[in-house]
Amino acid sequence: GIMVELLSLPVAKKEVKKRGRKKSNASEEAMDSDEKIQPVPEEVLLKCKIDPKEVTLDPMFVEDWNAHVGSLAENEKVIDAIEKFCYYKANEQVFRNILFQLVSKLKPTKPYIEPPG
Repeated sequence: GIMVELLSLPVAKKEVKKRGRKKSNASEEAMDSDEKIQPVPEEVLLKCKIDPKEVTLDPMFVEDWNAHVGSLAENEKVIDAIEKFCYYKANEQVFRNILFQLVSKLKPTKPYIEPPG
């Protein structure tokens, strides 16, 4: 449950700058490259039983990770795979379990989720 909660949050809380153009949805707003990256909120870390003093995130990694997740959300193969999955299994918990399995395979030498081949 703890990792799933983390997966549902952006890597870092962001402060959005106002712009004249209209955003199509909230996830695009969260991926705006002009946003100021801030650390993960302390209450999130404490809820996950993580000592905030032990957590440091490289701002460049956070920016790269958020851009990577944004690109996955726009990848036609990823969208198609998720749509097919939802057609056969409309269970959010099963989807979260699969997402957890994908994220748990990440490591320093392979820090990104690869779209379906």
